[in-house]
Amino acid sequence: YIGITERNAFKRFQLQNEICYDKALVQRQNGNQMLIFVHSRAETGKTAKALRDLALERDELSNFVRDGGPTQEILREETAGVKNADL
Repeated sequence: YIGITERNAFKRFQLQNEICYDKALVQRQNGNQMLIFVHSRAETGKTAKALRDLALERDELSNFVRDGGPTQEILREETAGVKNADL
């Protein structure tokens, strides 16, 4: 459990995503899979985009999706059938 005391909603959201990213990165580096639970569908899209952006910003995307790997191909195939673009 990690408590966040930030009162500003935007800063709190950023802090939550940074902590979540750091925890997810450690799990991936240890070879583990993970599920990240959020409060709503809207949060799912926002959180996923924030984590993706952090990985791109830190040039660490390869820790989550290997170039030319099967995960990348599955993601390409699945995006074609997604009804909600945010997901």
